[in-house]
Amino acid sequence: MVVYRSNGSTSTPRRRSRNGSQSLILLIKALDSSCTAKRGTNKSQGSVYPPMWRTTGKKKATNRLGELALVGMEYTYRGIILNLGGLFLMVFHPLFPRLLPHPFQIQFLTHTSAHPMSRAAYESSIKVVNKELRKFRVGMALVFKDHVLAFHSHDLVFQPTWACSRDELPAAASDFCSPSWDFPSALATWMLGRRDQDRNGLACEAIRAANDVFFGIGVYTVIEIFFLAGLSPFLTESELFDCPSRTARFGGGYVTFLDKSEKDLHKLIQPPMLDGYLAPTEQQRLGYINWLHVYAKDRCKIPLRMAELVDEYANVVAERLELPDQWVRRDTETLYDVFEPTYIRPALLLERNLGHLIFGSELWQQLGGEAPKEPDTLTTYFEEQGLLNQPTFLRPGHYTLLFLSDSDFSRSLPHRKVHTYRNDKQLWSITPFPANSRGRQCSRVRLSNFLLNSLPHRKRMLFSHIVKNTKKVAIGPLEYCGNAHRVTIGKKTMYVKMFS
Repeated sequence: MVVYRSNGSTSTPRRRSRNGSQSLILLIKALDSSCTAKRGTNKSQGSVYPPMWRTTGKKKATNRLGELALVGMEYTYRGIILNLGGLFLMVFHPLFPRLLPHPFQIQFLTHTSAHPMSRAAYESSIKVVNKELRKFRVGMALVFKDHVLAFHSHDLVFQPTWACSRDELPAAASDFCSPSWDFPSALATWMLGRRDQDRNGLACEAIRAANDVFFGIGVYTVIEIFFLAGLSPFLTESELFDCPSRTARFGGGYVTFLDKSEKDLHKLIQPPMLDGYLAPTEQQRLGYINWLHVYAKDRCKIPLRMAELVDEYANVVAERLELPDQWVRRDTETLYDVFEPTYIRPALLLERNLGHLIFGSELWQQLGGEAPKEPDTLTTYFEEQGLLNQPTFLRPGHYTLLFLSDSDFSRSLPHRKVHTYRNDKQLWSITPFPANSRGRQCSRVRLSNFLLNSLPHRKRMLFSHIVKNTKKVAIGPLEYCGNAHRVTIGKKTMYVKMFS
């Protein structure tokens, strides 16, 4: 095995050829034991070359990479572990490092993705093409006899970690697919630890920061989960997690999002695969819009029962905007959450569901749910905190059936506009933000700092606009730098990997 990397230079060195013209110097090179390059974030970096085999001081090391071969692989929900015979390489997705102590890992971070390919393709379409032409960098490439596993990066912000044995690798967090994963208990423990903290900031920001509890939730996934759960992205942490119904709905949205990803993601990934390469067409990339409900979308199709709630919410906000003083959202009895239970059906059908917390025990049983046989962790938590009887923020009398029929849920759905705001991150919502409101009376954080994006700027943020009119990546599992691109010659479809 050989390890390659880009040299990280931002300039494009040139050299003079024999005939006087200038040609590009290739920026991908093989590494040896003298390599000291590291990659990662400022506070957490890992060596690209195995540090235990590196030359240090007077100690000279021989290049032993030729002894390595890929003999096994494990995976978790966010990364892979490569067994290379003499060494182990752990490769993880962004935000996971806080979970892991030393010794060693590779994190893809935000703009890096893994690409397996034949060595011939790598040698002809990656290695010999300058980064200025292909528009991405090879952060690291493991080159074997016939194949290459390359980590293509937009900005070289990725982190590798090596270990001499499997036992030296840090234990990965529980996989959400594992029966041992107990999300309600983890959530209750996290909430208890946050009781004495400042919880006046946005709930979605607190969730994204707690990546050791909320695995895989990022900027756009948190918005999608909030939609499923009937939660406004402008709720503060205390507004959400002091309310049993909202907390349980968030858990239901999270479980539902994970369930769909586990069951249906292959349907999205397999069609764009071409000879082992991820090579999505523009139409296939646009297909991911159907997975999204609100993020980067202009309008949202929703059931009539939900559309009625959206309209009522907008009317209440419009009336309140006329008030001369700020008002408290949680004290406004008619500002109900826009929640459709059918969206979290997989979570509500679980044997150990949280329907009694979402609707309240009485309504839950009226809707056909069963009372829990024994107290669950979240119910116990809210009871101990004196919060079990907090309002659900669900409109009384609105839910006479738990789930809508297939026709009511998926056919002839009304459209509603998606509102786009921006503070630190993009916030997409089917309900408008009441700029003159507070989460509670003594709240120190003024949420009126959110800016409603102007129409021209908003258009440039739409998923469809990014895919159709720019060379940028949007969001989702098909949006990576360094993807293959298809070229059709006659009736034969080829692929190229030179350009991003």
